[in-house]
Amino acid sequence: MIHEGHVVASHSFNHPDLTSLNKNQIRDQMERTEAAIQSIIGIRPRLMRPPYGYVNQRVVEVLLSLGYIIVNWNHDTNDWRHQESYGNIVGYVQNQISFPHIKNEGPIILQHDSLKSSIQLQSGIIRILREKGYEFVSMYECIGEEPYRH
Repeated sequence: MIHEGHVVASHSFNHPDLTSLNKNQIRDQMERTEAAIQSIIGIRPRLMRPPYGYVNQRVVEVLLSLGYIIVNWNHDTNDWRHQESYGNIVGYVQNQISFPHIKNEGPIILQHDSLKSSIQLQSGIIRILREKGYEFVSMYECIGEEPYRH
């Protein structure tokens, strides 16, 4: 993924609702994940998407103290809910994501690469968004922050 230009970010070690954990448990989730990622790709991520998108003050404080930048989505296709209804997912992209109004502002769409249906739909979703005038960029380019700590 790194060699193809993708950005690898953190998401926690085993996908808990971080808001239900204490500070030490949150820190443990992040440090275990960071160690695993670093052992595979040799670098530590700075970007983190919390499971379920859930954050509270405690989660924010711990993540920031560890040097993370929290990145969440602004569009959710609910692909996990509509795995057998491709039309719902594509329809969401067609109808809910408007044409760009402001240069350099666009959607961050939640999709799950663990779902076969989501993977199968990606080329169609990309085509729809390109037809609307969107350009695809890495998260680094999107937020202007270095995605890794070396």
